[in-house]
Amino acid sequence: MHAAADGPVLPVYILDDAAAGRWAPGGAHRWWLHHSLAALAAALERAGAPLLLLRGEAATLIPRLAAATGARTVQAGRLYAPWARARDEAVAKALEAEGRTLALHNSGLLVEPERIRTQQGKPYAVYTPSRAPSWRWATRRRPSRRRAG
Repeated sequence: MHAAADGPVLPVYILDDAAAGRWAPGGAHRWWLHHSLAALAAALERAGAPLLLLRGEAATLIPRLAAATGARTVQAGRLYAPWARARDEAVAKALEAEGRTLALHNSGLLVEPERIRTQQGKPYAVYTPSRAPSWRWATRRRPSRRRAG
């Protein structure tokens, strides 16, 4: 949704097995991914924004696609695995070399991990203790709900 506020959008999914390395998706994940992308593509097609599916190195494909479309900013969902962070850094550097930017957004988490800290101000190293503070942080800022009519 962030991207749509800035102008026309070209939805793209890139399967980058090289960046994922030994964490590349296996058979079950690929089955789920195939069906999820098919459903997403159908929904986007109905909205007039066909999904472009690519396979290869994101750090090469994204700058090439940005140049071909004239995009100044590439909007993407943030992932948190170490390999994904390294990939995003490589993409950002490649885009910056061409005068473009990468804008990453929270795309699947209730709370960004770096926003939840221990009482000492450090990030949690184990999930279980961070669960309660994460939930408290997320639920304290509920949007107001207006009733129609």
